[in-house]
Amino acid sequence: MLVCVWLVSSLIHMISGCFLPALTEVTGYTRDSVVLPCCCTEGQPTLNSARWIFSSRGSDITLWSYPNTVNDRYKDRVNISATPGNLSLRLSDLTLSDEGFYRCKASTAIDRDIRLTVKGCVLSDSEPIDITGFTGNSVILPCACTNVQTKPERVTWSTHKGSQTIVIIPQLPANGGRYQDRVQVLDSISPGYDRYKDRVIISATPGNLSLHLSDLTLSDGGTYRCEADGNYRDISLTVIHRFDELCLKV
Repeated sequence: MLVCVWLVSSLIHMISGCFLPALTEVTGYTRDSVVLPCCCTEGQPTLNSARWIFSSRGSDITLWSYPNTVNDRYKDRVNISATPGNLSLRLSDLTLSDEGFYRCKASTAIDRDIRLTVKGCVLSDSEPIDITGFTGNSVILPCACTNVQTKPERVTWSTHKGSQTIVIIPQLPANGGRYQDRVQVLDSISPGYDRYKDRVIISATPGNLSLHLSDLTLSDGGTYRCEADGNYRDISLTVIHRFDELCLKV
């Protein structure tokens, strides 16, 4: 999304006396957007200069300044609706590192401070689980955020076989014909490791990270790990031969 800053001539002719309320708390979620409000409640200031400042861990960054300067870190993520009396900032595609204090500064106006809290995915259940599947069939490896509408900043599915770790999602470089045509991924997550091409589906619901693995083979057995925003869940998958399934039913 392009940076859109609407600064009209009327903004230059505001009258003094703007009062900006004190500290405000705002909560957002990773990959989503928030509006940081900065509106005059008493009059409108003469705007000779204005800026938004981000403070975190003792350092300050000017993310936007009048008339149209945006810090590279925030390029394509900032919208300022700079209409008379309104310097509210819209910040999109949130990351966990965006959490901190923001200050709106306008000439002749009292500064406004906003504390932004950014929440990522918290897994609804992080306890290990055992799943059993049968060769040729499909299986669902469950993993979900507490809020299923949460959009995790980063999602990784991997499997562990002995000392080897194979990253299924996101995709790694091709690793030979053995894994060709076995992975299929839905939603915005990149296609996975070639071994699973056309066999893996991720739910299109942002916070439902469950993995659907089809056309099971005995070699698919092992430990799988779902990771999202620093949280993880381990799933132990046991694959039984289809003929053994028939014997179990006798």
